[in-house]
Amino acid sequence: MNAGIYKALLLIALFLVPVAVLAEEPASGEKLFKTNCKACHNLNQPLVGPALKGINTRRDSAWIYQFVKGSQAMIEAGDATAVTLFNQYNQVIMPNQTVTDDELGRILAYIESAGATKADANPIQRPVVEQWPLVKPMKFTDFFFWMPFTIGVLALIFMLYAMTILYDASRETKVNE
Repeated sequence: MNAGIYKALLLIALFLVPVAVLAEEPASGEKLFKTNCKACHNLNQPLVGPALKGINTRRDSAWIYQFVKGSQAMIEAGDATAVTLFNQYNQVIMPNQTVTDDELGRILAYIESAGATKADANPIQRPVVEQWPLVKPMKFTDFFFWMPFTIGVLALIFMLYAMTILYDASRETKVNE
């Protein structure tokens, strides 16, 4: 009967391992851009700040990294390009961004690829209304994924508990005979 217990434990492990392995994936460049930049910047049109299409060719990457993480320090240090941008955009202070170098690299890669592929004529994105497909693919963040999964795990735990009680009862009846 020990083999049955080991099989049950293996089955539980097989259910729980995918949850641990499928940790949150790093955010894409587009998501990071929308979260950190889109409020003030557009790819093709200036908003509060300059349009970012072609920024990789207009500025050195080291300058971009330094400016994004500390624009006011560069302005105070007298960087000519930083001072010009600051004055050109009504002296609106760009807040220092807390993105990592890796995240900033993904944002710049997104700007380069998106700027080359699509022209964003309207700076305000309208929601896309799609009629098809009516069924969305299952995601790990969906309620309808976690509810059946949770019920299944609880049913498995209950089943193992019941099996343990039955096993103990059968051993007790054998001892009493």
